[in-house]
Formats: sequence, structure tokens, C-alpha cells
Amino acid sequence: MADYLAPELARRIDRQLKDAFNDPDAVRGLKVAKSLAAQLEREHPSAARSLREGLEDMFTVRRLGASDRLARSLSCTNAIESMISTVRHVSSG
Repeated sequence: MADYLAPELARRIDRQLKDAFNDPDAVRGLKVAKSLAAQLEREHPSAARSLREGLEDMFTVRRLGASDRLARSLSCTNAIESMISTVRHVSSG
């Protein structure tokens, strides 16, 4: 999504999305994220489409009632990227 926005606007939207994704109330967080997409629609339709892509899935962890720490871990790709890096390293030798 940030690729479609000016850097300052992208930073502002990222901060608002971070707050939405970290909201313990998944319904409220999703509502905020959808509202951001609606605000972007008129002047930045590509960014709005990018934001809406998979948006419902982004709140699944919260809807499951995961703790903050677990939700952050499951919502981050670091564990996946680490595993891929390990597999590449092991399989290249």
C-alpha cells in the first residue's frame, strides 16, 4: 500500500493501521481499517484496494482471542522468513 502513497501520508496511514491491528477488539479494529480504505478510495484507489486485500484475514488472530504477545507473533512474518532462511542455508550446503 505504501508504494501508492506519498511518504508522509504512508507514514500516517501506517500508524493508524498499526493502532487498528493492535486493537484488542477485532470488530472495532477492522472498522477503523475499513474506514481508512474508504478515505483513500477517492484520491488513492490503488492504495485503498491494496489495503482491502486480505483485510478480514488480518483480524482473524484477534477474533480468536489471542493474547497481545501471541497476536503480534502470529501476525508477523519474521518466524516464516527465519524458517525460509534456515531451509535455504541447510539445503544449499
